[in-house]
Amino acid sequence: MLYAHSLTQDSLPARPFSEIKALLEKELGGRIEEHFEHVDPVPIACASIAQVHRARLVGGREVVIKAQHGRVAKRLLQDLKNLETLCDLVRRLEPDFDFSPVVREWAREIPGELDFRREAGNQRRVERNLAYLRPANAARLGVPDALAIDVTFPQIIDGLFTERVLVMSYIDGFKVNDMAKLDEHKADRVRIVDHVTRAYAHQIFVDGFYSADPHPGNILVDRTTLMPVLLDFGLTKELDAHTRYNFARLLVAVAEQDMHGLLDALEGVGLKLRPDVPFDAALLARYFFRDAKTQAVARAESQQRRADLRRRVAEAARHVYAGDRVDVKLRGFLGTKSRKGEVLWVGDGHVRVKLTNGEEKEVPRDAVRLQAGRSPIDAWPDSFIFFDRVLGLLRGLTAALNVTQSYLDVMVPYARRALESHDAPGADEQKTIKAAPSAPIVGAPGEHLPAAHAQVSAAVSTPAADAAMPLSAVAVALPGFGVGGVDRLGGISELVQELIDSEDVLGCQVCVLRNGEPIVDLWGGRLSPYDRRPVARDSLFNCFSVTKGVVTAAVLSLVQQGRIDLSAPVAKYWPAFAAEGKDKITVEQVLNHQAGLANAGLEELARDPFLVADADAMLQILATATPEIAPGSETR
Repeated sequence: MLYAHSLTQDSLPARPFSEIKALLEKELGGRIEEHFEHVDPVPIACASIAQVHRARLVGGREVVIKAQHGRVAKRLLQDLKNLETLCDLVRRLEPDFDFSPVVREWAREIPGELDFRREAGNQRRVERNLAYLRPANAARLGVPDALAIDVTFPQIIDGLFTERVLVMSYIDGFKVNDMAKLDEHKADRVRIVDHVTRAYAHQIFVDGFYSADPHPGNILVDRTTLMPVLLDFGLTKELDAHTRYNFARLLVAVAEQDMHGLLDALEGVGLKLRPDVPFDAALLARYFFRDAKTQAVARAESQQRRADLRRRVAEAARHVYAGDRVDVKLRGFLGTKSRKGEVLWVGDGHVRVKLTNGEEKEVPRDAVRLQAGRSPIDAWPDSFIFFDRVLGLLRGLTAALNVTQSYLDVMVPYARRALESHDAPGADEQKTIKAAPSAPIVGAPGEHLPAAHAQVSAAVSTPAADAAMPLSAVAVALPGFGVGGVDRLGGISELVQELIDSEDVLGCQVCVLRNGEPIVDLWGGRLSPYDRRPVARDSLFNCFSVTKGVVTAAVLSLVQQGRIDLSAPVAKYWPAFAAEGKDKITVEQVLNHQAGLANAGLEELARDPFLVADADAMLQILATATPEIAPGSETR
């Protein structure tokens, strides 16, 4: 972590130019004059790993030279070893403060900064990945403006980079957080932050390969174009396809407030949670992807969060309850000692606790202090370390430029793009509506149906129907199907296609039964916002409690027809329901969960879960159930 500040954080003393000259001649070969007409002996930047000098190549091209300090590799590796030892000691003393994944990730990636050949390759790779989204290229390819990325890079000079020396084209610019220069050139600070964030969103979610060090010292603003210039690709991170996909899922789930998708994505990136510690995963995710604010607002919000936390901790410490883990002060002949225990019960001024050795004691209330809460996170994944670091540095950049930024608004389109390309079929296949290939829609051709319906059955039972069929082909292949003078099958198909095209529906399955036989069987679209595979006939969807909506709609339809009165007792329509004191329960109370039957059948279903598939058995359970509360008294 001491080496997180890279090249252009220019606050360290420079090495003598004599050392730099000797390094250049050793690394590049020959005398320095053979490569450069001039090298400025005074560096323009200096940091822990290297320093930078302006220079002019033979032939007149303006360049900069990044020259590595001597003996830096040995010092860096020793510091990492010391840090590992220190973190191991902390982990042994306080298991909840295990920073070993952080150190492990840094130890794996940071030594790569010492090889400038690798840095040159990294920069060229990132530049190549983003090239098609430069505004001119994006427009030619039909990419929306919201996805175009207007950033640039210095050019690596072929033949002039080695393990310890890197020569790049000189760009006349200034540091991105130089407010005076930004104002002088009337630079659009919001646009600069926006395009830098887009560049990193594409690197992380689409490419899975990104620079892990976007601090302000590694970003310039070109004086001429006022475009951001990205520098220093020594510290990079590459994500495997699985991790990149789950980072994209994580971002989209946060944006859509999808708790199920969020938990799946956290598990996918390797974040392990302790099941015994209460935890709001959505709150954590919203904190990570919170909007970046100006410095003053960000500082005020941070102070408020800390104050709120201190207040909650102090409030919690004033109360203890049975089951709480506590520190207990015990007085003895040799003074006071602290032991850990668990509260058994709380009395008037006294607390009974069970110590870790099994001994039970009754102690004064002021001798008991609530233990600090355990971290709900059992293990941070290595891949999360630099991902979180990049978000933090981008947030710091936004604050430094005194602008605001919604990371979700900027990054989510790239996350969605990543999900669409993850093992996904082509767009045409994703938007296909298919008729059932495995069996005729209505059984044997002509069975139970008039002639026109028999044509439908024959059409969809042919081998050609086994392949994905565009909607227009389905409509042609299924002519003459109508109910009440309406081409009902064609209408449903067109409606489904319209909903998918407009993205009002991601995907769906449609089945219509007539006299117990399926006469419509369609499916199309994608499985979910995170799984862009096409919906198939046998795709499974979570339908938990979906019957509630169906039943409620059916009951309300009967109410509209005047066949059911909401204020009437259920027993009026189902006499057996009147047993066990349920004769006064109304239809409205049942629909509003006020019948006192929330737990009806739990014991029976615990013994035999498959009773839910037996309609007669379920009716009997409800008919003999006893209300737990007076009907209408409360909602359960």
